[in-house]
Amino acid sequence: MKNLLFVFLLLPAFALAGGKDTARTGQTYIGLNAGVGLAPERMISPASNSIWMDYFEPGYTINLTARAQLFHSQFGLAGKLSFCSNGFDIGKYLALNTPNVTSTVTSLSYGSFTQFSPMIGISFRHSFGKLAFEARLLGGKEFITLPNSGIDVKDPPTQPEFTWRQEYITNPGFDWDAGIGLSYFVCKGLSAMFNIDFLNGSATYGLTQSKDYINGVNYSYTSSSTAAVAFVSSTLGLCYNYNF
Repeated sequence: MKNLLFVFLLLPAFALAGGKDTARTGQTYIGLNAGVGLAPERMISPASNSIWMDYFEPGYTINLTARAQLFHSQFGLAGKLSFCSNGFDIGKYLALNTPNVTSTVTSLSYGSFTQFSPMIGISFRHSFGKLAFEARLLGGKEFITLPNSGIDVKDPPTQPEFTWRQEYITNPGFDWDAGIGLSYFVCKGLSAMFNIDFLNGSATYGLTQSKDYINGVNYSYTSSSTAAVAFVSSTLGLCYNYNF
């Protein structure tokens, strides 16, 4: 993260020293890219609830990006619509959260983690012949879903069979994205893109947990917390340049 901030501090010097930008790699464009979304070791760490730690798996991300040049400079207004989806390691979750060593899981259902973020911000873009380097800093809304689950558990001899359900309701939060990218001129108006982005944000959620026993005894309780999201993505795609 410190390295990305250092890059942004050097941008004015690049702008002054870079001279005239090469038109072929375009300062104004729209692009589409997709790739792998990687979670840091602990992708979500709620302040008062540790159940999410280490349970998320690598997934995929799809981004629609756009950039408009500002005042014929190497700086521009950038926007991005980002969607990502990550699997949920239900096996690890059950190993750490089933009631005791005698428990047997007879059936289960579970969802995945998803995130949608519309963002806007500033970017710097400098061309080197057919190559163009870009650095950007964006911020915007964050809409996430957390994986609901339903688990049927046999737990003899201490308890009868029961169904354990967890349902989440999330509220929109705020996130920011720092990224760098390279694009390569392919043909008139079209460039190939490679991007690396770090996304960080948070959103509050409510959790309802229930246990329904076959003997008719039911328990239900609710709680709330904050999901702090950290997400790294590497994507490839194409962009169409408009200043030809």
